[in-house]
Amino acid sequence: MKKFILHTLLLLGVMTSVFAQEKYDLRLNLEKGQTFTYQMTLNYPMIISMMGQQMEIKQAQTLTYTYKVLDVKDGNYLMEINLDRMQVFTSSMGQEVNLDTDSDAKDEATSQLRKMVNQKITQWVDAKFKPLGELEGEMADDFVKEGVLSMSIGPAFFPAEPVAQGESIKVNKPLFSGSSTKYEGVVTLVAVSDTDYTLRANGKTTKTVEGLVIEGNGIDNIVLDRKTGMIKNTFGTMALKGTGSIQGAQAEISSNMITSVRLL
Repeated sequence: MKKFILHTLLLLGVMTSVFAQEKYDLRLNLEKGQTFTYQMTLNYPMIISMMGQQMEIKQAQTLTYTYKVLDVKDGNYLMEINLDRMQVFTSSMGQEVNLDTDSDAKDEATSQLRKMVNQKITQWVDAKFKPLGELEGEMADDFVKEGVLSMSIGPAFFPAEPVAQGESIKVNKPLFSGSSTKYEGVVTLVAVSDTDYTLRANGKTTKTVEGLVIEGNGIDNIVLDRKTGMIKNTFGTMALKGTGSIQGAQAEISSNMITSVRLL
């Protein structure tokens, strides 16, 4: 009987070690001098219904931005953030607008966009990409600083504790740094390879558009570089709806937003 019990305990120990899932600590692991240049594309057509009329607005943006690691100290990272280029397209009621900060255009709208590009902003972050201290930028005012930060997203969903493949964590803040879109949902580590972490986020998003609060479901697929912890690519969709008042008139608004980010 003692031998049977001993063998059983040994077997259970072997099974436990075999089936125990490895935990992964999602965090930054960067070196001074590293650079990461991204291209983010946003497509967000909107339909606004007001006073029996319906208006469709097509909108798209392509943003190119770069993170550079200026310094590493005590496990924290001094990041330089630069918005390299902005391209904006809108179409409504038969009129189209195309803006590109790399163009030779001298119109007022393009000139305003150019104020945001090539304005190097610096920010200390910890290993979970949590901002430390204030944004810095010798040539940029607060409006430009906040604008650059909001357009150059980084991972903001790292869990405090290591997670196993297939495990989900609750998130009640924006998935990406600089985002003003409220988010409440779960992020699941769906796959781990020698080079990548693949995550899937699913939750409720809330966004303010044209003064109206719209909300709905958002789904994001995110691939992180396993070595650095930085984003390799993302693809997200948000189906949003809301009602409210625009200039005193009741209005309904809906938007199906698609966002993608890729490391260049």
